[in-house]
Amino acid sequence: MDWEPLLAAVIGAVAGGVDRRLQDRAQREVPPSVEGPEILSEFSEACESLVRYVQSGRVSRAEAEDAVAHALLRACEKANREDPGAQIRNPRAWLRVVASNRVRDPRHRRPETPVDRLPDVAAPGLGHGELVVEALDVAAVLQQLPPHLRQVLIGRMYHVSYDEIAESLDIEPRLARNRMRLARHRLRGPLAARVRRPDTASVVEQVASLAGHLSAHGGDLRTMGHEERREIGARTTELRKLLLGCRAGRFDTEESKIVVGKVAVLAETLVADRDERAARDLARAAAPHLRFLRSPSTETFRIRRALAEAWSELGEHQRAEKLLRALSLDEQNHFGAADPRTELLLHWALMSQGQFVEAEAGFAALTSRLGALPDRKQLLLHALCRQAWLLGRLGRTEESVRTYTRVISSRTLALDTYHPDTLDAGHSRGKGLVLDGQGERAFVLLDPLLDVRARVQGDRHPDSLETAKYRHIARVQTEPRDDRAVSEAFGGLEEILDVQTRRHGGRHPASRDTDRWLTWLQDVRGANRSRDPLPPIPSL
Repeated sequence: MDWEPLLAAVIGAVAGGVDRRLQDRAQREVPPSVEGPEILSEFSEACESLVRYVQSGRVSRAEAEDAVAHALLRACEKANREDPGAQIRNPRAWLRVVASNRVRDPRHRRPETPVDRLPDVAAPGLGHGELVVEALDVAAVLQQLPPHLRQVLIGRMYHVSYDEIAESLDIEPRLARNRMRLARHRLRGPLAARVRRPDTASVVEQVASLAGHLSAHGGDLRTMGHEERREIGARTTELRKLLLGCRAGRFDTEESKIVVGKVAVLAETLVADRDERAARDLARAAAPHLRFLRSPSTETFRIRRALAEAWSELGEHQRAEKLLRALSLDEQNHFGAADPRTELLLHWALMSQGQFVEAEAGFAALTSRLGALPDRKQLLLHALCRQAWLLGRLGRTEESVRTYTRVISSRTLALDTYHPDTLDAGHSRGKGLVLDGQGERAFVLLDPLLDVRARVQGDRHPDSLETAKYRHIARVQTEPRDDRAVSEAFGGLEEILDVQTRRHGGRHPASRDTDRWLTWLQDVRGANRSRDPLPPIPSL
């Protein structure tokens, strides 16, 4: 059997059963019945012929095999496209050209690596040998079909009409169509089984490893160095891909519980580090496991809470409220009362939507409840911080400042002066004064805080950028007619917005807030030029 039509048949199988672009094969007769081992042998010989041709260009066999694998993948991609101009009229010539061009391109040449620099373990992913094996697997699957189905399938791969197939096999055209449908159905399972997916044990191991790495470093990304945080970000992205590539139904109950519990902790850590998008995406990747954990548990409730918090911090407060109300009801049914962390997030979502009365009553009840629980001291301080922000929004600025000062003192004693939570309370206190128009008081607080945050968290950390932004605004509020101060603030906020947009996107709440203040600074500039009254402070 000539290798070109055989190759066309395999490409057709990968593309979904029929390669309609290979029109020059349409007039061929139905080939005689060919058993699976012969298909595999013929396809191997065809690939070997192409590899030898590429090697004639004085490249290594490994590079030639890489190029052939690339050419076959390109052929399959073209077979999947509906563009008539994408047809391959001469497969042998086309594959030779694509493979030869691949090895000539210096970007794809294999660098020569000294033996002493070779890694101890192989890099992740499939090598050229594995790719060749996977290509041969497609042909090997055909042998699982009985001869009467394989004959029809191969005939359709060559674009022979059902009438011609029926005449050749002495059957009705309707029966030929039925056999084709049955052949496709029979192949769907084996072909899907050949797709390489991570096993459940490796996914669980990766989840536990990343969670353990975080725990060993204090469980707080905000105190890690830039390189460590980048490494965690890369590992988080890889973990999300693993979760998406391994169906939740393949895990047993205990494995799913481990995945959900560890991912919930990771998502909470990412939210605290202002990487809400990564937290949301990771939690959503693990969410399918909830369908297989029938019984409610602390792990399932925790990941639902983490996802809702991520949505809330991304500005999707209504979505967060809906998720949190459902979670609160489930917790009440299971535990007899909602988790205080769920209540805190729910009241925050309500406040963020302007529902101040309900939020104020909720925070008052929550802080009273937490005050009676000695083991929830840090959660109480967190609730007091949120309550203090609400007080500022209600115009009770001095009461808000007193509450923040109380929280800062308590956190300094319990944690540390330079703990990110202590610094965060200090930032919120200064930001609240800026929003109240008290720039001079705010600047006195934010100026030294910025130096501390830059040392502890880095000057490009989202928290440090927010403090730098409100320090600029506080200075302009102190000296609104100073053109130099306004220009410095405008330039500083433009740089901050550029970082925030590249990191989070322009629709992120932090980016939108910076853009709003830039507009205000532009208006201040205009008022100074025309000696008009200063513009009002933008509202949240």
